[in-house]
Amino acid sequence: MSTSQLMTQTFEQLTEQLAPDAGIAIEVNTRWVKEMAHFLNEYDMDDTRRQVILGCYVLLRLSLQSHDDVQEEELQLTRKILDGDYLQSSYYEYALANQSMDLLAALAPVLKTIHIRRIEGKPADFILPTAIRQFVTYRYAKVAYEVI
Repeated sequence: MSTSQLMTQTFEQLTEQLAPDAGIAIEVNTRWVKEMAHFLNEYDMDDTRRQVILGCYVLLRLSLQSHDDVQEEELQLTRKILDGDYLQSSYYEYALANQSMDLLAALAPVLKTIHIRRIEGKPADFILPTAIRQFVTYRYAKVAYEVI
């Protein structure tokens, strides 16, 4: 599956997953989504599994971004916190619905580390993509390309 197909199909799944009245828009063509989709395509795994891992990554990343901006007005801050909580619960539902307990188990301590580092004022943006890459690298073989 091409990177753009992976992204499109994953976002279609996520759109179905999120309640329309939540008012949360997911942008499909962001650099970080493309990078992760490209990375996942380098490994030999079922397309459905690839979509689930990308979908979980997107939901978690958006959840963390929603919680990130605490300097905003009170109403906007409340909305960001609620959106972040909703996206993180959607991540759990999405992973469970797609039989991805191994991914949930692998990312649970990672999320805790991210939240602790943020409270301490330390950088944490690199942790989630690194954890996803480690998860995939340890569980899947790289795709072998035929040389012509």
